[in-house]
Amino acid sequence: MVEPYLYDKIYLKGEQVVRGVIMRSFYFSSPVRELLYRDGWRPNRRININHFENIISFDDGYVLDSFSRNFLCNFGNLEIHHDQYRGNGKDSSIFSPNLALANSPIMREEYSEITKSSLCPVGVGYSEHLTYFLSPKGQMFGGFESYFCRIGTTVEDAFENIFFRKDFQTLAD
Repeated sequence: MVEPYLYDKIYLKGEQVVRGVIMRSFYFSSPVRELLYRDGWRPNRRININHFENIISFDDGYVLDSFSRNFLCNFGNLEIHHDQYRGNGKDSSIFSPNLALANSPIMREEYSEITKSSLCPVGVGYSEHLTYFLSPKGQMFGGFESYFCRIGTTVEDAFENIFFRKDFQTLAD
């Protein structure tokens, strides 16, 4: 079984502290992997997320935990095109805390109470109405005003649901 958490390692280099990250791998089905590849994702993709860390830590009430940090290093700033939730049109999911925080769900305290966990905003989808959140255990949730759902118990499960199955578990409506 793959450990769902990401751990940080701290290295001392002279007087400077350098944080090295042990990256968690994601294991996607072939259809999900093909969709991700089409829009620029690669398994070894790593971006600098300092700007994400700054905006999340500046916004009171959200936590950038190790799992979310790993996710954003791997998927940050990607726009993945997929089918709409309903109908035959196209939509996209954009993995950017900037957009997630701009949506600033009014129910975020309630969302954390429902999950009994801290949440990190990691993106938006469905015409940028649904804000995506990750828990430290790797569960993905979605929120829009009073609506709140579990999209997947893992990132892999969540991507299957967002891109193909559309089987979200409503937690509040």
